Amino acid sequence: SASFSLLLSVSKRLRPLLVVITTRPFRDQPPAAYRQLLKLPFAQHIELKALTPDETVELVCQRLGVRAVPEPVAAVIREKAQGNPFFSEELAYALRNSGMIVIEDGVCRIADNTNNINSLGLPDTIQGLITTRIDRLTPEQQLTLKVASVIGRTFSFPMLLDIYPVKIDQQMLRHELIWLEQMELIQTEETDPGRMYRFKHIITQEVVYHLMAFAQRRQLHRAIGEWYEQTVPDRLDELSPLLGQHFAQAEDHRAITYFTRAGDVSWGSYAANEALGNYNLAISAIHTQVASRKERRIRQLQEMIDLLTHLYRRRGRVLELHAQYEEALHNYEEMSTLADELDSPALKLAALMAHATLLSTPNPTYQPRQANALLQSAFALARGQQDHQAEARILWNQMLLIVFDQGNPLEGIVYGEQSLTLARELHLEEQEAFTLNDMSMAYLASGQLKRSQEALYQAQHLWRKLDNQPMLTDNLSRLALGYFLSSDYEQAMAASADAGQMSLAIGNLFGQANCRMVIGNIYLERGQFGSALAFMEQALELGQKSGNLMVNIGTRADLAWAYMLLGDGERGLELAQHAVQLADEHHLLRPWAFASLARIMIRRGQPGEAHTLLQTLFATLQPEANHLLGSIYVPLASCELALIDGDYQRVIHEAERLIAYLTQGQMGSYIAETLLLKGRALLALNLLDQAYDVLQMARLDAEMLQLRRPLWSILAVLSQCESQRGHLDAAALWLQQAGETIEVIAEHIDVPEQRAAFYALPDVQAVMTATLSRNSDD
Repeated sequence: SASFSLLLSVSKRLRPLLVVITTRPFRDQPPAAYRQLLKLPFAQHIELKALTPDETVELVCQRLGVRAVPEPVAAVIREKAQGNPFFSEELAYALRNSGMIVIEDGVCRIADNTNNINSLGLPDTIQGLITTRIDRLTPEQQLTLKVASVIGRTFSFPMLLDIYPVKIDQQMLRHELIWLEQMELIQTEETDPGRMYRFKHIITQEVVYHLMAFAQRRQLHRAIGEWYEQTVPDRLDELSPLLGQHFAQAEDHRAITYFTRAGDVSWGSYAANEALGNYNLAISAIHTQVASRKERRIRQLQEMIDLLTHLYRRRGRVLELHAQYEEALHNYEEMSTLADELDSPALKLAALMAHATLLSTPNPTYQPRQANALLQSAFALARGQQDHQAEARILWNQMLLIVFDQGNPLEGIVYGEQSLTLARELHLEEQEAFTLNDMSMAYLASGQLKRSQEALYQAQHLWRKLDNQPMLTDNLSRLALGYFLSSDYEQAMAASADAGQMSLAIGNLFGQANCRMVIGNIYLERGQFGSALAFMEQALELGQKSGNLMVNIGTRADLAWAYMLLGDGERGLELAQHAVQLADEHHLLRPWAFASLARIMIRRGQPGEAHTLLQTLFATLQPEANHLLGSIYVPLASCELALIDGDYQRVIHEAERLIAYLTQGQMGSYIAETLLLKGRALLALNLLDQAYDVLQMARLDAEMLQLRRPLWSILAVLSQCESQRGHLDAAALWLQQAGETIEVIAEHIDVPEQRAAFYALPDVQAVMTATLSRNSDD
């Protein structure tokens, strides 16, 4: 899979470039990067089908070096091979080698002693044909072929000579190989002094391999593994999967070491499928090694506690990173069961912590109550063993529970600081990075954006040092969210782009979803609806595939609001209701989702339903809890509802509180929209001068940040204010600018039906109608 990811990257950076890939069909789903390659606009996918009858005969003639073959020979090959090129070749060679056909001076004829070629009993399978051909070899040739088959499809002369089970000189071995090459069973691959050979087809190697006795194969596999260890000790990382396979076939304990090593190498290069496969093989090899001697099983496993801990945790982490959450859950449960069987507190503690971490983060297995119970058990074990490293991890997990389970973020910060202190005292850089990364969320939830960013900067330094790219992408996405909230949009776009490229390179769908979420919101605030919808829809699709609940709920709520702003209330309502359903189901991001649905209900003329919804939310809401963007959206929804109700003093009060929160946290993205609501309330109270001042502040803020989405409304209300103040020329100017801003927004709506729906919105229509009327009067 790493090869396909590399090719995907190369295909985007090097032009012009022609690359040809040949591969067998995949047994399971192809890697994600391979599927993306097929979707490239310039990619051509050619599926090779069976040969036609004429092509079959043409191939046979080429292989036999003749112009034509007798029709009875062609008929037998066509009937048995059914267009399979390799089967066709093998049939031709079998007929030639058995003497059933004779080739002289480029002419093929049926041998004189062959009466009826159809009655010769040729095997009906490729395997049977190959076996027939092998049986015709001398015992020496058969042995050479069998020993080579254990090495693999490709083998070198030096290795073959060194592991040969009986004494043979170089000249004799070369002679046997020349003969096997003439028989079209193997091919010379290189002509250097080492001389590489290759079985002409993988099926040939497999058939020959299974003709050997198991005990003989096992002996040869061990010899091959040891040959690599002695001959190329500097390439053992690269060759670890191969060495693992050889030692596994030899039932040698070294298989465990090499499968683990292979998994770690794949983990380091973000080749998830390979890492997972090798970790599975390592764990299986451990159980296989000890299962044969039951009385020694427990003792041997106990000696491998550290290795088992490493394997289960790494396997679980690979599964998590690639959205296989249920499988990860089963992995940790299996780990815990094994710990109980072995009566190993260390393995049990590791299992409890890994399990709790999975259940305390926003993914489909999110279960904060169960995670808390696991952490309590883990903490008791850690204290009993005086395992301070485990304590640091548990404290970090407790912070996670508070941050994501709508607890008090200030309490989360306390846990985070305790975890951070232990991690630094014990020089646990990875744990320090995890704690800092997630403390950023606690700081953000408590309105401390600057401290949140500082924690992320420190964590980023460690992630880069540790070369942990999945967590680096997460870090960059969180930085992007902070930049967005602080209205530093260029930085937010840059961090999101970096996170997107990195997550794409390592096949991390979770990270790809996160970065698109932030970009979508930036485009939305700038009134670029086409781009906003595209990025949000992509984020949602990736969020669903990766089990990213933050995106599944948060971006779904934002997308609902975007459709509402475009005039597609039905689509907006549907998305918002689904977001609320998910938020309730997982007890996550409820304020964010509820606020989106309430605002949509208000826009759809359902203030009563919006009021009931917000009352339901407030009944269970902890004011100091982590609401993320809900901390902004809920007050905005309350202001809009109060405006509809005519409770203008409440609008002013709520708006001022929100402005104070945003200003203190240095979060400027929603100040203009909040000032607009306050300005509308002041205007309704006929406090015209105050309304004018507030609306001017909103306008300047929106213009400075290029926030076209709220700007056109600010300009329209500013026009009303000036009109009521008797400044008709100024009112006309602001109205004209509102219309121009609407036109710019409309230009960025890609779908004609959506553009028409936007123009049909009552507030938009009122501005455009008034603008046209004034222009016609002029």
